[in-house]
Amino acid sequence: MEDWERSLQALHKLFLEASDDTCLLWVNPAQGDPFKDDALARERRVVVPISHPRFDPRFAPYLLPLTLHRFADADIFKRSVQLAWQSWSLDSLNFANGQPIGGWVVTPRPAAELARYWADHCHLHLCGGLTKLLRFHDPGVREWLWPTLSPAQRRQLLGPATTLIGFDRQRHLMFHQIDGDAPAADLGARLMLDPQQWAQVDDYAALHAAWLQWRQQTGGGSGWRVHLMAHTGDFQRARPRKRLRHPRSAGPGTVRPARIAAGP
Repeated sequence: MEDWERSLQALHKLFLEASDDTCLLWVNPAQGDPFKDDALARERRVVVPISHPRFDPRFAPYLLPLTLHRFADADIFKRSVQLAWQSWSLDSLNFANGQPIGGWVVTPRPAAELARYWADHCHLHLCGGLTKLLRFHDPGVREWLWPTLSPAQRRQLLGPATTLIGFDRQRHLMFHQIDGDAPAADLGARLMLDPQQWAQVDDYAALHAAWLQWRQQTGGGSGWRVHLMAHTGDFQRARPRKRLRHPRSAGPGTVRPARIAAGP
């Protein structure tokens, strides 16, 4: 049994116990939709309706409701787990293939409600005269963003969802959720990041480049945090400063949020 298959089994068990064998598959088609030829995906997908004059909706993430005891649903789910696992392989990273699978979502609410909530309250942010797209549908962004959020910010990011799941850079399953007794999110409020958090988000591209360099040199293991501390500045200085219009403009494989120039 391959390692990704162990994760597949663990996720099947989780969704059977936590959500009656259902989940939402979270797809990031910015560098190509892995399910574009799948009739079931075309029929069911619920696009996150991010609306901005300079954002191309073809690159918007989408949610795919799955009922895992159905054969066709289970097949897509299996392929998604394998692809999400393989996307963190060194070969995929070197080819800058990006992260086509955002992960999997547990929620008691319809996919359309969650998609609308994220579009209206979480993805777009006006900061320093630019409209920024917070790309938390990328698991690489989510891995570094979640620990920096306050409990209130985490509630706002989740919204109607209860758990966000994905693979981190070490290809371990990560679970982003809050305690069951925590107050519910105010679904009318927007997720807001403070200036320090935005400064960290803006450095994700440099951090990711330093991490990838460490991965190429060592093949993995421990010590990557020390390497990031030592070398992130090199990539910050080398990074071109420019405005970006949509996720593709940021370059293949980047984990930086796109900056969408404000206005028409």
